[in-house]
Amino acid sequence: SSNLAQLRLDRLSERERLLQAEHQALRESSEEMRKHQHMQAEFVRRLSHEFGTPISAVLGHLNLLQSADTDAAQARRSLGAVRRGVAHLRHLVESVLDQARLENEQFELHPGVTNLRDLVEDFSEIYGGTAAQRGLDWQVTLEAHGCTEILVDGLRLRQVLFNLVANAFKFTLTGRVTLALEWRDAQLQAVVSDSGPGISAQEQSQLFTDYGRNERSVRGTGLGLSISREIALRMGGTLKLKHSAIGEGSQFVLTVPAPIVRGKPERPAARASSQRALVVEDDADLRPLLSALLTQQGCTVVAVSGLAEIALDQQPAEVALVDMHLGQLDGSVALRQLRASWPDCYLLALSADSSQSVIERARQAGADSFLLKPLDPGGLTLALQIAAQRRGGSPDAHR
Repeated sequence: SSNLAQLRLDRLSERERLLQAEHQALRESSEEMRKHQHMQAEFVRRLSHEFGTPISAVLGHLNLLQSADTDAAQARRSLGAVRRGVAHLRHLVESVLDQARLENEQFELHPGVTNLRDLVEDFSEIYGGTAAQRGLDWQVTLEAHGCTEILVDGLRLRQVLFNLVANAFKFTLTGRVTLALEWRDAQLQAVVSDSGPGISAQEQSQLFTDYGRNERSVRGTGLGLSISREIALRMGGTLKLKHSAIGEGSQFVLTVPAPIVRGKPERPAARASSQRALVVEDDADLRPLLSALLTQQGCTVVAVSGLAEIALDQQPAEVALVDMHLGQLDGSVALRQLRASWPDCYLLALSADSSQSVIERARQAGADSFLLKPLDPGGLTLALQIAAQRRGGSPDAHR
């Protein structure tokens, strides 16, 4: 009987131990959930502030542009501020969307032709005004070693560089910020340096974590560096903090594979040769914008909200830009109709959705190329040149 009593005591002790372990696990899980909820709430608070700043700037400068008292010099300054604000907002939206895509394993890359000189000019212009206003020395350099165009996901490359440069400007109150680009042996290396306050060893250990943020930053979502490193990895590259110490500034190095584009069509010195172009876009604001971009390239443009507005049995267009989301109509239907009626027309599908399913749907409907919104004028120029070369029988047209 004593053995039976001891057995019961042992079982009770084991049950008590298991209950205590379960309670401890629940407490730890609850604490972890509380911390995560706090981090998310803090992130939303930061995000609200981060969006509010460029939105206020854009709206303020748009009001100035609408004023009859605004002179030409102020108009140029306001347009520059609007462009910087919109670029900042685009960067913020992409960061938040990419965080969701990465968490849901839906992140995709879309390599294309990226011009290195355009990259330098873009960053020089976007941050030139900010540097001048704050009295900072802002330099962008390029050592291309004969390379002008590379094959890389240009949107993602710009996104990572934007994150790095934006962080450098956030932290640097006096001195300099530099972006040094070098292409060599099918690799692009970008070094972003600043003369800011530097990063402590403790802060360095949390730099690339979700929601991690240097506390000296006056603003920031805390996602930039985490997402940037993940994007670099997905691109087959690396992103590292090369050097930083308190009082010595910081230096980040991005390295990504970047094959040189061979057998490419020459980029036009000015306008592409005149082409008949069709724009099929249901958005009343985007339609005239696309028309203007094509007109600048020397095209004769017809712009419609749907194919019902034109006669497909008349003279065909040589190039057509077709939105993939035409109200109630799927853009792939319009693409198929155009391909059937105008077999020689160069079809460009447009969409703000870069998912592989949308791109594949456009390809199956007959699209020759896919352009992502917001439209990159450089990408449009290249597409028009390829369209012209294909009609001329260039051997590079279908490379």
